[in-house]
Amino acid sequence: MTTVLPRRTAASLATLLALVVSARSASADDGTGVVVVGEATLQPALVAQIEGWVKQHHPPLVAQALDPEAVNATIDCFVLDDETCATKVFEKTGKTTNLVFVRVEVVPGPNGARDVTLTGYWFTKGKPTLAHKKACDHCTDPGVRAAVDEVLDGLSHTGNHDTGHLALTSKPAGAHVTIDGKPAGTTPLEIDLPGGDHRVALERAGAPSEARLVSIHVGETAAIDLSLGGAGAAGGGGGGGGAGVPYLGPKLAIGAGAALLVAGGILIGTSQSDDGTRFEYRDTTTLGALVGVAGVLAIGGGAYWWHHEAKPHTESAPVVGATPTGAYIGWAGAF
Repeated sequence: MTTVLPRRTAASLATLLALVVSARSASADDGTGVVVVGEATLQPALVAQIEGWVKQHHPPLVAQALDPEAVNATIDCFVLDDETCATKVFEKTGKTTNLVFVRVEVVPGPNGARDVTLTGYWFTKGKPTLAHKKACDHCTDPGVRAAVDEVLDGLSHTGNHDTGHLALTSKPAGAHVTIDGKPAGTTPLEIDLPGGDHRVALERAGAPSEARLVSIHVGETAAIDLSLGGAGAAGGGGGGGGAGVPYLGPKLAIGAGAALLVAGGILIGTSQSDDGTRFEYRDTTTLGALVGVAGVLAIGGGAYWWHHEAKPHTESAPVVGATPTGAYIGWAGAF
């Protein structure tokens, strides 16, 4: 027997069915949640801004993606600098498939200025967690909003999960970073990069530049610490290189040689000869010549050392000689 429903009843059932389907499609398991922790005075504005972004780019927005206990547990994980711990908390307690979790830290400064650091995390169940960090010095309200946009944009562009994370530090800090020929900020820097090899270059005024090829593995963090400061910073030898001053050893050798050369000249210039009018006289010509030759050797050795550091494959060296009547200096080798 076939039952025919009245037209009004059928329409009501269709509407109810559509609502059920719509509710299921927008269920928590398919949505994106937002959590902001840190500076309480900034939280309301940041939550509103991020929720608006989620509605536009990754709907549907789901309220209260984490219970308060889970939020506190996630904060504890980040205090311990344990991103894996935070990921496990979300995997176990998260009510959504995706979660945008933002930490905001504020350091008050003089005259009402403040330094704001935003660290955003993109949690997706079953996939690696992504992170993007942005610092804003002497930050105004528009500056905070711009920093949030940059963090969200960074998370969105790496949301395909084909990326790894680079945590880059330098000694000294504040070096300008270029990745694959494009400016990326200053150290310390944390950034997500596509998997593969990337050329990372650092530059800082007063220090030699440093470049390295870094391999990024998807879902992993590469922690790189680079030192800027000459041969010693790269672990190489060379007297005085550990002080972080380029070519310090050769400079000291050349300076010492110049001092010896001057001293030798003074000894020769003040030497006395036997003129038959006195019983004692001070003949320092030979000693002055020896000191001068030592100075020439030091200068030549320092110059060679410097030249060798600049061009390690140069096959040349200074040549110095002494005779009873004088000395000579020259340079021999293959050029």
